[in-house]
Amino acid sequence: MTGQLQLWLDDEIVDVVDARYSAFEELKGYLLRAAIQYLTTLSNKMISRQLLVDEGIIDVNFDPTISEVVLITNYRLQIWSALNLLQSWLREPTGKAEGWSISTPNFEKSVSGDVSTENFLDMARRTQARVDSWKNGPRPMAGSILPANTSLNCLYDHVDGNYRVDRIPKTLPPVLCEINLQGLHHYFILGEAVDYARVQEMISFLDKVMPYVDDKFKELTGDIRALFAACPEAGRIEFG
Repeated sequence: MTGQLQLWLDDEIVDVVDARYSAFEELKGYLLRAAIQYLTTLSNKMISRQLLVDEGIIDVNFDPTISEVVLITNYRLQIWSALNLLQSWLREPTGKAEGWSISTPNFEKSVSGDVSTENFLDMARRTQARVDSWKNGPRPMAGSILPANTSLNCLYDHVDGNYRVDRIPKTLPPVLCEINLQGLHHYFILGEAVDYARVQEMISFLDKVMPYVDDKFKELTGDIRALFAACPEAGRIEFG
């Protein structure tokens, strides 16, 4: 399957970044790991009001009545909370998945448990025990971007992803807003149109984590960042 990040202005595509669909998906896991490295590095620094300003976490005019001690304590907790959240999204590929494309006919039905055992056996050539694990195994957390009845055993048997898609929430986690990393979540839900304001937040996120992105994805990440930077105020980004 191919993929495309598209820059739209009015009803016209004015620029694109082309890559395999799998590359855009794999990049999510690498951006997640880069964000964790960024936050880990930040947490090991001497937190101060000036550092938070320099990192773009707070504005230079942020409430001056809040004491330095309270500010440092609060934001150190926010950083740790964000780290715990992002680490819960990690998944290490097993190398054992069959790589069943999500474009395979009936894939959506198969992972959500809506087809019969016979169809499971016909499509996946699995044993009865494996089928039972798909139908009776764990489901996504509440509020996940996946349908609630998705079979995680089936999903990860066939899609050996580098992040836990079942842990990605539909709604933006407040802790990412607190430390100005909401752009990571925007990238994870790129299936919907992204307006100019969120594009700017994605640029801010990429600028923070770019030094930590794996070398094999730096070029693609740079191309995506350039596409975002070219988005005018009346434009939008879509995944096609």
